Amino acid sequence: RLHIVDLNGAKGNGIENLTIIKEIREKFHGKIQLGGGIRNLEIAQSILALGVDAVALGTVAITDFELTKEVIAKLGGENVILAIDCKLENGKYFPKSNGWLEGGKLDLFEIITQYELIASEILVTDISVDGTMQGANLELYRQIKSQFPQLKLQASGGVSCVDDLKKLREIADFAIVGKALYEGIIENL
Repeated sequence: RLHIVDLNGAKGNGIENLTIIKEIREKFHGKIQLGGGIRNLEIAQSILALGVDAVALGTVAITDFELTKEVIAKLGGENVILAIDCKLENGKYFPKSNGWLEGGKLDLFEIITQYELIASEILVTDISVDGTMQGANLELYRQIKSQFPQLKLQASGGVSCVDDLKKLREIADFAIVGKALYEGIIENL
């Protein structure tokens, strides 16, 4: 599965790289999930209409429970991934939204609890290790999977080598690899 984030969209209000996303969909024949800038049902529907397999709701999943619930109900849990970027602060993981520019009032586990009966998949990024290639936060993912075993878990942030992926395979259902692929440290997955 290819995970794409429209970083421009994540900081604004809507998908800003639609042409590029269409080109990727035309050339890549595997499953694609897309996040960044998906702030309403109409945008989510238009992304799925392009042939993208799943949308990742980040900011809206943190800031608007009712809208997120509506999107899941209309598009189906298999087509919607809750993408929660978080950072450890005062002993708890708090979500960061709008391209990591804003914080939330509820902690990560409180947010997941709101969705545990309606969502089927979550993507959690520990932004303190994202892009650092210092290893994934295995303990965080163990806690999530222990508390919410029914949810598929995508682990993101810090992956630096194949050994990290092997460790994550024992905990999470999927792992996101970014910088280590980009820099050629991990190849031939």
